[in-house]
Amino acid sequence: MKKKDTLIVVVLGIITVAVILFGFRYRQANQKELINKSNYETINQTESFEARQKKKEEEKRAKFLAAFDKKRETNTVADFLQYVKYAKGDTNVAFYGEIEDKAQWAVDNMTQLATERAFTEMKTSFVSTLENETISERVEDLIALNPDVVFFHTPMPVQGVVGWDEYGDPVEKDNITEVLAAYDEMKDALPEALIVLVTPAPKEVDPDKEEEISWHQVEIDSLVSQSETYAIPVFNIHNQVMDHLTTNTLEIASLYNEEGAFTPEAAETLKTMFAENLKTLEIDTTTAYVLDGKPAAVDIVIEVYEEEEEEYSEEEPVSEVFEEEWIEEETEVDEWIGDAEEEDTYVPPVETPVQPTNPIIPTIPETPETPSVPESPVVPESPVAPEPPAPAPTPEPEPVPESSVPAAPVEPEEPGWDEVESE
Repeated sequence: MKKKDTLIVVVLGIITVAVILFGFRYRQANQKELINKSNYETINQTESFEARQKKKEEEKRAKFLAAFDKKRETNTVADFLQYVKYAKGDTNVAFYGEIEDKAQWAVDNMTQLATERAFTEMKTSFVSTLENETISERVEDLIALNPDVVFFHTPMPVQGVVGWDEYGDPVEKDNITEVLAAYDEMKDALPEALIVLVTPAPKEVDPDKEEEISWHQVEIDSLVSQSETYAIPVFNIHNQVMDHLTTNTLEIASLYNEEGAFTPEAAETLKTMFAENLKTLEIDTTTAYVLDGKPAAVDIVIEVYEEEEEEYSEEEPVSEVFEEEWIEEETEVDEWIGDAEEEDTYVPPVETPVQPTNPIIPTIPETPETPSVPESPVVPESPVAPEPPAPAPTPEPEPVPESSVPAAPVEPEEPGWDEVESE
């Protein structure tokens, strides 16, 4: 029995060890399978999440682009930059004109906007014309940047007489026309760019007004009005600052320090106003980039000046023809007078009678006799202009008797033209 029990124990031990080994291997294989399955599910979940995110982003992009295109006349600049970002993948902004290079308030606004809208690739450039004589001198530098949005900071508009020259003639200036011409040049080279005019802050008060009114208010209104005619977007910072000054009972001089630069408070106010315009002011974007199509054309034609030049050039030849005709008429009159002077014995009087339509030259007598004049005649107070000599001889007047006061000489009557014709 002992051998039999021992064998049974050994067999059971072997079976137990085999079961344990088999169970361990089975557990390892099952665990490995479970790990692989878990990793596969994790990978699938990750891929599914990314796919869902991508699909969601595409739907959001398509929805935004469609909504933007439906109301292009009433969109903000920030929304347009978002539109460009969805369409192109990046954005490019440029500041041009009467603005300092890398103005801090402008840089801060663009940085804040890029953070809010997740513009990972947003380029900001500056092309300042403060050191240039005209506003259009650096347009070529701007075109080379190929921006999506241009903030065109205009000079203070001037329209009218600005002084007097050395001869006392008025000197007129109209830089509003220069601004529109520069805009037209930009738009012609950058048809897909959104170009926004930014009016300058007020600088001087009108001395003729009792209230705090900008000296350039009329010209600012004219610039804005002409811009609206061509659907040009405008950030009217000038009028916004004036409203701010009126509301807070401030003066224009409070915006500047002794050196003529903006005070820190004024700079912060301008920064806030620009940011609000950027995000909330609705403008017309029909003339800028369109994903599927072409932007609306902008044709700026200063018709008034061109028409005046054409009219002036057309009137010049007419004036010359008129002068030539007048000279010819004058020559004919001279020839007629010359014919009358061909007679050597005829002396023309001081006052020449008016030539009739069909003049008949009277016959000049060969030896005309002049009336006798007293030796000492009294000169009348108002001398009478001598009359032309009679064309026919007249009888000699009777001698005048001597007296203390001689009478005035009697002038012969001048025969009429009908009498001369009858003769």
